[in-house]
Amino acid sequence: MIQKRKSNLELLRIVAMILIVLFHYGIHGSGEEIFSAESSLNQSVTYLLCSWGLVGVYCFFFISFWFLQETGKVSFLRIADLYFKVVLIDILTSLISWGAGQDISGSRLVSCVLAPLTCRYWFITVYLIVYIINPYLRVIIRNISDQSLVFFTVLLVCMSTIFKMLSPYIGGGQIVSPLTLGICIYFVTAVLKKFQTCLKPHNWPVLSVVAFVSVWIMESILSFIATKVSIPSVHKHIYDLVDIYSIFPLIIAVCLFELFLNKRMAYNKIINWIASHTLCVYLFHENPTFRYWIWDDVFKVGRFYKETTVVYLLHIVLVACTLFVMGIVLDITVAILWKFISKLFHRRLELIDTSLKNIY
Repeated sequence: MIQKRKSNLELLRIVAMILIVLFHYGIHGSGEEIFSAESSLNQSVTYLLCSWGLVGVYCFFFISFWFLQETGKVSFLRIADLYFKVVLIDILTSLISWGAGQDISGSRLVSCVLAPLTCRYWFITVYLIVYIINPYLRVIIRNISDQSLVFFTVLLVCMSTIFKMLSPYIGGGQIVSPLTLGICIYFVTAVLKKFQTCLKPHNWPVLSVVAFVSVWIMESILSFIATKVSIPSVHKHIYDLVDIYSIFPLIIAVCLFELFLNKRMAYNKIINWIASHTLCVYLFHENPTFRYWIWDDVFKVGRFYKETTVVYLLHIVLVACTLFVMGIVLDITVAILWKFISKLFHRRLELIDTSLKNIY
């Protein structure tokens, strides 16, 4: 019997992807200068709505790792399914860019075949590696004490966030990578899972709001002060508060994940259907040849940033909805193509999957 996905966490997938799309609107639009521009009402709106992409990514990791830790099995068929779907989406998105007049070389299309392995989409690369080593990570978690698990997790968090943020200023080396961060989130998930009964569900809504608002206020105040006293270097580092190695997105993601995890919600087909297409929304709009073109050339973010706040807000919502719908349509197309293509290789993939099961 196939287990139905929990709609509360599927709803979180949708919310997480909305946060990611909005984040890319804010950091890529207007020549990637909104976060470091002079203080304004529209900038504050951008900080409020478009600062939470890493929160969304971490929520995706939490959901994936939460269920991944319940099984030690590795399925080559699952790896192949994800790998080749990513490749197909990357190729189709590149062809869309080419059809719209972008200069796409033959080598660029060939490189699409290696997209899941080259950190072109770092979330995918990290997930695939963690998925493969998951059985060994589970052995570590099962065989260390609770105290050691917490200590090791805190150490990983400090290395992946606080130390990484400070390293440019204290001369530290680059010892942290997206993979280190992914393993860090895996162990944070393990701690949340092990101590779930000790956590108080009624605190998460308040903690989530406080965490979001606190970071937004910090961003807005720093930008206002930097504008008034003309300190460009402060403007340049405001983005660091919500960047990949900042501690703040991780804290907010934990609050948001726990909020939805403890939310009682009946199974909802529509929510689960939309959530099943969210990964393609990410891959589609964050394609390297696509992302720098769409924000200013297609959606004219720079122009609308200078409009009134109401117009700017409407533009943000319209762009996010448009990209979401386009991503869903593309995912449906890819599913049809992959269903046909996979039939050609299914038998061989099954044989490889059977052979690899002996290793694990």
